[in-house]
Amino acid sequence: MVLQREAVVPVWGRAAPGEQVSVTIAGQTKTATTAADGLWRLLLDPLAAGGPHPMTIAGTNTIVLSDVLVGDVWVCAGQSNMAIRRARASDLAAYPDIRTLGRSGEWYDRPSGVAFAFAQEIQAALGVPVGLINRAAGGTPIRTWLAPAAADDADPDVQSIVGSWDALGEQYDIQIRPFAGYAIRGVVYWQGEQDLKLSRQEIGSVEHYYHLLPALIRSWRSDWQSGDIPFVVVQLPTGGGLQVDEIPDPLPDSPPPPDIAALMRRATFNGLSEPATALAVSIDIAGGVHPRDRRLYAHRIANAALGTTYGRSFAYSGPLYSSMGVENGNRVRLHFKAGTADGLQAVGGPLQGFAISADGETFVWAQAEIDGSDVVVWNDAVTAPAVVRYGWSRTPTWANLFNGDNLGAAPFSTAEAPAP
Repeated sequence: MVLQREAVVPVWGRAAPGEQVSVTIAGQTKTATTAADGLWRLLLDPLAAGGPHPMTIAGTNTIVLSDVLVGDVWVCAGQSNMAIRRARASDLAAYPDIRTLGRSGEWYDRPSGVAFAFAQEIQAALGVPVGLINRAAGGTPIRTWLAPAAADDADPDVQSIVGSWDALGEQYDIQIRPFAGYAIRGVVYWQGEQDLKLSRQEIGSVEHYYHLLPALIRSWRSDWQSGDIPFVVVQLPTGGGLQVDEIPDPLPDSPPPPDIAALMRRATFNGLSEPATALAVSIDIAGGVHPRDRRLYAHRIANAALGTTYGRSFAYSGPLYSSMGVENGNRVRLHFKAGTADGLQAVGGPLQGFAISADGETFVWAQAEIDGSDVVVWNDAVTAPAVVRYGWSRTPTWANLFNGDNLGAAPFSTAEAPAP
């Protein structure tokens, strides 16, 4: 297995009530007394990356685990893109320090192609073993991935959504809850395609997702009881926008009304409203329900983790909206998250793709110009601007804001103000 480095590591199990249990690894021994219900739990002091170490669990009997590594552990969860195209045995043999706890619940499983490529990127960047808890299920909506704490979420919108449901969190109970509390570095969550599909029959599914994604993050953290565990979320739907080597299309005659894709991008962007979160942006690369280039997607996910969770200083993402301010009466200055907006550029022509509104309902196209790491937008007919949208369409091939590393800006609306 892989244990999380540089963190307190819980170890738990079952034994006879009142039985004394000890765990020994890397020069330390911790003990616990089994409770009346047969459960015991203890905490190991932080361990340095490395191994393999033997771990000895001793009570009336003794178990020895002979090949325990210490590194970074990531949960990779969601629906089909976190389950399909599993790594081949030959690939796993070439990377013996990447271990996966997957379908079987054992540490010799084959991870999904995206999860494995993500682990390869993290290991190459950090030089430590990587453990993957890769548990996912295709065709599952977000309601099945909520942890029990979501039923008591403080957000009244969440309460009104989940209060009428008979069942909550079936996939979480099966896939994740048995491992909740395991010391981990973070979570990669790629899910939501099923909610998009359901929106064709269940009006409101994507609007629900807007509230449920932050609630999911809060509920998992509540179950883990380990503070603000980092989350990396993939912005959906994938692809559909301008790629850096393309010429932007002309703007439509008027800003398009919100469609399901635009609302889903807004919903996944809202994951950033929780602290210690990151967004893997894919608007500027080839997409689809099951994107073919899993290594490129894993690269985007890994960069989001490296630039946020690990604090690496580089352009880990395309521009991510952070906040706005109104100046000179009717000009809106858009700010972007640090590390995402250096070298802003308009690809293939004048900057475009921004719509502006005084009431959040009626939008017109805005003029736009780059000012350092900000963008300033305006329309002289809108004297009191309130909301700006960018790339607000399923296929916004006319929106052309990129940073100096040729990474496209995530579609956004200033009606939301994600936390830094």
